[in-house]
Amino acid sequence: MIASISYGNTVFILLSIIIHRPLATLVPGSEAALISLLRAHALHAFLLALSNLRPNDTPQLKSALARGLRVLSTAVAEVVGPSQLGLRTWSPDLRSEAKDALSYLFEVIRVLFLMKA
Repeated sequence: MIASISYGNTVFILLSIIIHRPLATLVPGSEAALISLLRAHALHAFLLALSNLRPNDTPQLKSALARGLRVLSTAVAEVVGPSQLGLRTWSPDLRSEAKDALSYLFEVIRVLFLMKA
């Protein structure tokens, strides 16, 4: 399923993340929004888009993609990590999806690190 994500779909998913993630932190439905992004393989979409950048792509696009990846990976890490002062609890479904996404991200980082060695 992940391999079927096209570059066009990637841009759509990424724009959705960049636009909606800051708003999601302010509304009660942020958990549903985050789980939807994880189920849509948004982390994979960011990595795919970043790996397909062309020399003539604008610096604004490159920056937006990097910023979006950072925001989404930070949100995932917040869900997987310990609760801050016990103020927020996450649903088991979201925690499970977030753990899988974080494992995927760390695996990609590990593979990239091994390729450079």
